[in-house]
Formats: sequence, structure tokens, C-alpha cells
Amino acid sequence: MPMFAYGGNDDWIAVPSRSDALSILSRIETIEARSFAAAHVADIRQKITDLQAMEAVLSKAICECEAGQQTRCPLIEVLSGGGG
Repeated sequence: MPMFAYGGNDDWIAVPSRSDALSILSRIETIEARSFAAAHVADIRQKITDLQAMEAVLSKAICECEAGQQTRCPLIEVLSGGGG
């Protein structure tokens, strides 16, 4: 008598034995874990890109403030709560 295992997306899979069912479930969990981790890696990479862009803008603002090229320093304004 075949056993049935849930395959996700409302799919049920007929399997001949308990060990086969456990093997299939283990593979499904591995695929789901890999997908979950891949999504997080993509989020992390986007955050790194955003932080690098922020670093470039802040570095430029620091250089301009130090060189006296601005009458006001937006970096100080933002950090002191007066800007943005």
C-alpha cells in the first residue's frame, strides 16, 4: 500500500515506503532552505550596494566640508538632526 507525502503547492506524491517519503521530504526541505538562503543573500547584496553608495556620498560631503567648498555642511546638518 503506497504512502503519500505532501510535495508543496497542494501536491501529494505517492511513495512506496516510509523511507522514500522521508527522503522526498528531506529533499523538499533542502530546496526550500536553499531558496530561503538565496533570497537573503540577494537582500544582503542589495544592502551592501546601498551602503557603498551612501559611503561615496558621505565621503564626498566630508571632503567638500573639509575643503570649505560649501557654505554649509549637509553632513553636520543631518547628523545634528537639522537636515533632511
